[in-house]
Amino acid sequence: MLARVARTLLRTPAINEVVLLAQDIECQLADSDLAWLRDHDRVTPRVSGGTISGSVLEAFAQIRPGWPVLVTTADNVFVSQSLVTEMLEAEGDHDLAIGFVERWRVEKACGPCSRTWLRFRDGEFTGANLFLFRSPAALDALQFWMKVEQDRKSFRKIAARFGPVLLLLVLTRRLTLAEALVRAGQRLGVKVRPVLLSDGKAGVDVDKVSDHALAERLLAGDAPL
Repeated sequence: MLARVARTLLRTPAINEVVLLAQDIECQLADSDLAWLRDHDRVTPRVSGGTISGSVLEAFAQIRPGWPVLVTTADNVFVSQSLVTEMLEAEGDHDLAIGFVERWRVEKACGPCSRTWLRFRDGEFTGANLFLFRSPAALDALQFWMKVEQDRKSFRKIAARFGPVLLLLVLTRRLTLAEALVRAGQRLGVKVRPVLLSDGKAGVDVDKVSDHALAERLLAGDAPL
């Protein structure tokens, strides 16, 4: 999975450098399928820390990259050049853009599947593990995420961190996805917007065995069940 994602990013013209973060990065790069990354002139391997957000923050501080910076995960096997372009071309005045996929797009591409669905007034969505940091202000969102990372699988717990009013509005589906992100960003002093991606497969990552089976089936070109 890591080789597939890294290869896709390196083949994307807009990507200048790829930073690989993993707690066992040396062990990873010792694998024959990943050895080519070790000496690649556009790849920087780094040992990560105990949390995702903390590791990304440390990488920002030590590498001091230019802006914008795209962050994704190694199990985001359907990331593509076109999806990266959609993220980079997201319009609007914002510090942080987050990729989402509408439920109907996921099910059209993949058939019925188990995802974490976020329900808002304008529909149901799942995250696409794509985050575009457009300015240093976006790092405040990472600082916040360090505090709630243990709750990342519980949307209600995360929403509750922003106060009872926002939690109530979300639970009663009074807000659209964009409105909820704007309100959450205002609490952090960060301008946040969603990017609704066109490829339904972007909503599939590989967290468990059933996800792996689904990804293999989709990569083999099988039609949705």
